[in-house]
Amino acid sequence: MQKINFYFDFLSPYSYFAWTNHKASKQRQGIDFTYKPVLMGKLFSHHEFPGPGMIKAKRNYELKSCFRYAAKENIEFTPPEQFPFNPLAIIRLATKAAAKDKQARVIDFIFKQVWAKGKVLEDPVQIEELLKEAGFESEIIERSFSKDAKIELKQNIKDAISADIFGVPSFQINDEFFWGNDSLTYLDNYLDGNDIWDKELYNELLRKN
Repeated sequence: MQKINFYFDFLSPYSYFAWTNHKASKQRQGIDFTYKPVLMGKLFSHHEFPGPGMIKAKRNYELKSCFRYAAKENIEFTPPEQFPFNPLAIIRLATKAAAKDKQARVIDFIFKQVWAKGKVLEDPVQIEELLKEAGFESEIIERSFSKDAKIELKQNIKDAISADIFGVPSFQINDEFFWGNDSLTYLDNYLDGNDIWDKELYNELLRKN
């Protein structure tokens, strides 16, 4: 069984696209995904660079790019009017400690609420109402405030930093990781044993720099 850690943040539209697109890899036999919600701002702070939302020209360009990609791939895409917002409540909801065996369903629900329905999800009362309307049990909300959920989130961030992951979405398998929605093609090549590129020259350049 090959294990893949999927690091994501609900504030990342590319994480939403990757969540939508990773299902092809998930359907492979012998592939087990572990979902690891993180706060991408913590990764940016560790690696000392600003997020795309902090650079107006880049933010506007990336948003336009997302609209183009969603239209091309026929993915429902309605960004929230207020962006960014505080994602801590929904990030904790998406931990295994909070969502338990419903983790994949909770993640899917939240991604669609934020990026397909355009909802700003930072008010715990609103989030609880939406979850109940969708048929989720109230215990998920309660567990999201637990010590276990907080510890899991901190550990996910620590694990990402230890693996040199600097952004989301990222897919980590063995000692490799693939960053970005567009890297799913490379992930599939890796899983097929077709990850063919000039590794010798790459390592030589790293030694010189």
